[in-house]
Amino acid sequence: MKYQLTDGTEYFGLPQELTEDQFEEEQRKAEEATDGNLYWVKVEARTQEEHMESLLGGYTHEELQQAFNAVADPDNWKAPIKATIQGISRESADRIQYAMEFYTATQCQVTKANKDTFRFESVGYRNGPAGP
Repeated sequence: MKYQLTDGTEYFGLPQELTEDQFEEEQRKAEEATDGNLYWVKVEARTQEEHMESLLGGYTHEELQQAFNAVADPDNWKAPIKATIQGISRESADRIQYAMEFYTATQCQVTKANKDTFRFESVGYRNGPAGP
């Protein structure tokens, strides 16, 4: 668990000089504080797994990799992307768009060409803000 002083200074683990009872009193004081003093407060720390899930948009890493591979140049994944895919659902198109944005760090354009055909475009990782 991560803790911090009310000034924002963060610590991992409860400071040794504080007992759980003293910490609970600090929490209560911090909630009512108007005196400018520093008090210990608990910060909800996410696990690494929870952090990764938030970055992956609810998809697994494997799902995103597979979706990205459907549109990326297999010889140069950093290259601009222009692809048309037939026979996919809106849900699949959304996953591909999320994967493109995740891997290229760019905004991607998706247009519906007809009932089950989508066009995907991106300047690619190399030409985006994260590229060399």
